[in-house]
Amino acid sequence: MSEIKVVYGDVEQALSRLKSVVPSQQPSLAPVKEGSNVLDAMTKLKNVNESLRKIIQSYQTLLLENEKATEKAVQSIREADEKLASSANDKG
Repeated sequence: MSEIKVVYGDVEQALSRLKSVVPSQQPSLAPVKEGSNVLDAMTKLKNVNESLRKIIQSYQTLLLENEKATEKAVQSIREADEKLASSANDKG
């Protein structure tokens, strides 16, 4: 039977780094100033900036959700590993 070895400390450290890298603040982009001569390019740039801001927020949310799911999966693996080890010790 194959064996999966999880180095919990390494996984937890990587998840911790991921969590610290994702900024908790909103992404800040330079505001596009509109004057009396609003150019089509400036309007488009403002729209692109807003789209980029939304994409960055979605990406940050997704990263944090994945980090939590991974953390939960690692905890489940750890608990299953401990139960198997305990069961093996009780039988042996």
